[in-house]
Amino acid sequence: MPDEKINFNDSKEKKLEENQVASNNFSPQESSQTSSPKSTIFKTLIFIIAFFIMGASAFGFGMYLRYKTEQTNLTKLNLGAKPDQPFAEKKDASVDKKETTATTTPENNQAANKKIIFNFPLTHPVFAQYMEAKSTVTPALKMGKIKVEELSNINDFEIKFTAAQKQALEEVGFFLTSNNYIKDQKEFGYTDDFTDTYAHFTGNINKYFREPQNALFITSDVALHLYHILIDRSFQKIEEEKFQPMLRKMTERLFIDSMNNYNQATNPVIKNSYQHLAVYYLVPLKILDSAAADTELNPSDFKTFAEYIEAQNEQKKKLSQAKLDLTLKEKKYYGFNLDDEIYNLAQKELNLISEAKAIGPSPLFTPQRPYFKNDYSQFKPRSHYTKNNILKSYFLAMMWYGRMGFSLDSPELTREALIITGQLNGLKVENRPISQMWSDMESAIEFFVGQTDDLTFYQYSDLAKKIYGDNINVQQLSQEKLLQDFINSAIKELPKPKIVSEAVALYDDGGERDKLLQKLMQFRFLGQKFTPDAYILNKLTQGVGTPDPETGQSLPSMTTALMPIYVIKPDNQVVKNYIDKWVEKNAPDSDRVIAKYLDILKEEFASQPEEVWTQNIYWNWLNSFRALLSGYTDGYPYFMQTKAWQKKNLGTVLGSYTELKHDTLLYAKQSYAELGGGYNQPDKIPPVPKGYVEPDLAFWTRLIALAEMTVKGLEARNLMPEYYGERYKDFIKACRFFKQIAEQELQNKKISDDDFEKLRVISVTFKDIVSPLPGQELTEKEKRAGIIADIHTDAVNGQILYEATGKPYIIYVAVKDVNGARLTRGVVFNHYEFTNPIDGRLSDEDWQKKVYEDKGQLPPADEWSQDLVR
Repeated sequence: MPDEKINFNDSKEKKLEENQVASNNFSPQESSQTSSPKSTIFKTLIFIIAFFIMGASAFGFGMYLRYKTEQTNLTKLNLGAKPDQPFAEKKDASVDKKETTATTTPENNQAANKKIIFNFPLTHPVFAQYMEAKSTVTPALKMGKIKVEELSNINDFEIKFTAAQKQALEEVGFFLTSNNYIKDQKEFGYTDDFTDTYAHFTGNINKYFREPQNALFITSDVALHLYHILIDRSFQKIEEEKFQPMLRKMTERLFIDSMNNYNQATNPVIKNSYQHLAVYYLVPLKILDSAAADTELNPSDFKTFAEYIEAQNEQKKKLSQAKLDLTLKEKKYYGFNLDDEIYNLAQKELNLISEAKAIGPSPLFTPQRPYFKNDYSQFKPRSHYTKNNILKSYFLAMMWYGRMGFSLDSPELTREALIITGQLNGLKVENRPISQMWSDMESAIEFFVGQTDDLTFYQYSDLAKKIYGDNINVQQLSQEKLLQDFINSAIKELPKPKIVSEAVALYDDGGERDKLLQKLMQFRFLGQKFTPDAYILNKLTQGVGTPDPETGQSLPSMTTALMPIYVIKPDNQVVKNYIDKWVEKNAPDSDRVIAKYLDILKEEFASQPEEVWTQNIYWNWLNSFRALLSGYTDGYPYFMQTKAWQKKNLGTVLGSYTELKHDTLLYAKQSYAELGGGYNQPDKIPPVPKGYVEPDLAFWTRLIALAEMTVKGLEARNLMPEYYGERYKDFIKACRFFKQIAEQELQNKKISDDDFEKLRVISVTFKDIVSPLPGQELTEKEKRAGIIADIHTDAVNGQILYEATGKPYIIYVAVKDVNGARLTRGVVFNHYEFTNPIDGRLSDEDWQKKVYEDKGQLPPADEWSQDLVR
């Protein structure tokens, strides 16, 4: 039989036909063909060009070539070639592969920060530039305590304030209270807990009917909440309309290629690898194929628009409750006869995914990684992915690709990862390289969340060229020595993961996390992403293992979201005090080791420059928290200088953090331990109610810059969903207005009646931002602000750590400046943190039954927020 060769430069792709081998960098090819002189010259030129590209393109985790696939007729990419058309300009930053303390030297911090060394992967290709216009205003407001009798409108509210509430206004300037304005959200016109409450406070938008009690307090909470809604819904549209179809096409192509090569292979080792890969692709392909398009309702089929909306809501409700049918009906798929091994393995995996119960062995992967057990509870659709079958299928397929890894600990799995690398480099879909499709998805997700925390085909491409050369005989992949050379080099040269995302209770790391992380080095097709908070939680927990040699203590297997909040802003004493309480109550035997690692983490994060904190949406979102966690000096309103306000802001940060984790739940690695009208218009316009904006200028400038960066990034790549561009712009415009008012407040300037009226009716803009798209109505779930996200898994004790939000609190704030003393009111987050057993992760629907329908007992509310409730 002729030698089977892999040509990384110019092998031509064969057309996809059933039972015909599709060409890719690891497909069998006849070697008896001789190259013509022209072909030889062409290959030489390509090699020279590739050589110079190699020298010119370095970024991320090593030297990855960026190859202009759209300008070449080659159907295969050289190993190491990285598709062009990245989502935006690249930052020329390198990450040291060794785990060193984060440092910056004058040499590598000059010019455009050409090289920055970090202890963990903080840099990634820039999707869009972050441009913050920082405020130059120096706070100069002199506002002391305010007596209740000074508040001009306190007797104009529809409620009578208790003695305790009045006392809080005089002592700290504000208080929180339960929200009794959220009623039946099934009614038409409701849009969102936050915006509906603000709309109630606004009163009649006709200025002839405005009242003194219509004085709004615009909180950082509502701004963060509106940004969450924009991000969550726009990325939901991107996933549903672009990413899910793209993922299905790639998976289909890869499955067909694997089946073709499996049927044709004669080498038993190679045949076995392709058989394994056929199962690997068949599982997500079946999932993606199960997402039949929803039946679109026609308004003309209904007597009234209300009936149409009701039918639409009922359809959405059924879709959210339905499960995908993951049964392989017969032993035939895409025209291929599935042998018993492929069929049985795939169906076993699909059954476990469908059940989504708990941690257990993987029928496909555990035989080659005996210590590996997969957490199948992660396959329960959550966040916005319960909305319809397309999103459910995308969630499950991405969870499969993100969690099932090809470990360097297994030669068999490593061989298969190399084959995947060849497939990605060589195959096309509709005349477009799969590598380009993969890169488009990966870059957008990186902009949203962060860099992959696993090894990718970029790194494997580069290293495979060093070990195997440009043209690989496919039989070489069965040679144990070369394969072991690749494994040894990968372990030595490639970066270890920074987050343990598997059940660490199943492996004793001997007290050395690096050993465990090395054992977990693995290739993933679309690996989950590194996030700084998961990194922090991971550093502060452990499963079964030896105690820390310095302190003699073991880290706990459970943690709290207070930890990352403290690390990113360690000078906040209120947060530190609550951490001390948590440790005393939940991990008293780990107090010294927790303190040790908190100090290490604080130093690590304190050294990071602004470009790290502003590199993507996720980091930027966290960066806005740092402003809110800072203290407020003289020149700010009295209420902001109190410890009580620090508690309020802690609730704000944790509420928004919950929304961040909810929006990125699929992609981020989880830490493991292991109207007016109908009235007679008055003759006179009443005095304008004088509202107030929470005057944290650093917060407003950062949020504006984050929103602008989001818009630029999505528009530059034609990813902005229809209607959302204007909504983002309305949000940015509102935030700029809030910043302008805040600057006037801090300078104790007179604010015009026009601006006060604009502030009063700003809830109209809020509702426009969150309103349903034309011809649609929001589901009950979408109208509710109460959501939930699981952020850490304690595999030792079978517990999951949840962050959740409930019905938002109402905040009453007493303010006094040149515009007078008055009482204002707004809306803030209501945050919960609790643990629950691992068997059956909680979805938004599960949580909302407790919050809104009194079905089940709610966990205790946060202590810091309860301290403020009157």
